[in-house]
Amino acid sequence: MTFAKDYKEIYRNQIKKQIRLNQEHLQSLTHLGSQINFEVDPPKFPDEDPARKVFFFDIDNTLYRKSTKVQLLMQRSLSNFFKYELGFDSEEAERLIESYYEEYGLSVKGLIKNRQIDDILQYNTFIDDSLPLQDYLKPDWKLRELLIKLKKKKLGRFDKLWLFTNSYKNHAIRCVRILGIADLFDGITYCHYEKPIEEEFICKPDPKFFEMARLQSGLSSFSNAWFIDDNESNVESALGMGMGHVIHLIEDYQYDSENIITKDHRNRQQFSILKDILEIPLIMGDNAFHHSAIAIKEMEEIEEEGETVNWSKQQINVQSS
Repeated sequence: MTFAKDYKEIYRNQIKKQIRLNQEHLQSLTHLGSQINFEVDPPKFPDEDPARKVFFFDIDNTLYRKSTKVQLLMQRSLSNFFKYELGFDSEEAERLIESYYEEYGLSVKGLIKNRQIDDILQYNTFIDDSLPLQDYLKPDWKLRELLIKLKKKKLGRFDKLWLFTNSYKNHAIRCVRILGIADLFDGITYCHYEKPIEEEFICKPDPKFFEMARLQSGLSSFSNAWFIDDNESNVESALGMGMGHVIHLIEDYQYDSENIITKDHRNRQQFSILKDILEIPLIMGDNAFHHSAIAIKEMEEIEEEGETVNWSKQQINVQSS
């Protein structure tokens, strides 16, 4: 057995051990909100309702904070896969990961395009299923309270809260179960990694994926939808689809305590920037505009110069699933 094969075998054994621990942890969950109440893969689309209001939620770095370091955990997992499973050295692995993300939106799509993997579900097992999420995430009761309020008339009265993710369903469901919010969602739109390798799957920011989410949720018009995501490209796509209110979540946005911007976008849309998902109530209701002093000053300067600004272009591009 060669030196490289030794490392590959050690890597695979570690993956198997961690997956077993993850499965045992998931089966042991009994806290409030640890069980889903929706059908993950319903056999048909629901009827569209013109009055239906749906709030679409990204998961990674959105339903839990970026500062939990799960993203760094994902990056390390991806790097290890490139090195120990595919045989790239550290420098080449990092270069390819960055290149594939920029070109295809997801690293796995780059691996497929370049015929470097032949089983997407196996890839998902090595990357997402092996993450020890239980060591980084815990029940979030403040988030749970917010989600409950979003279905109440006083705050938003959304008919459905919908998970909308570029991950596979295993990872998505594990996240919301650990967070204690799994029972509050009405459905999920996820990337179908189980498709044959030659049949390309779609993901955000592809408009076709947004249309899939609309159909799966029974939403009649995107104007009745709210959307929150930490990724700039996904935010831009949501605005392009005509979603009624689009929120770009940027945890490290430089606005000190005055951190909320809500601005007209176009066609009666609204666009907001938040540092924390728990700030959503501050941009809801009839008086939904909360410009910070800094934002107002910037907008006045821009207007004086006779320029227009695409606020979604001013943000930090944060990688996420």
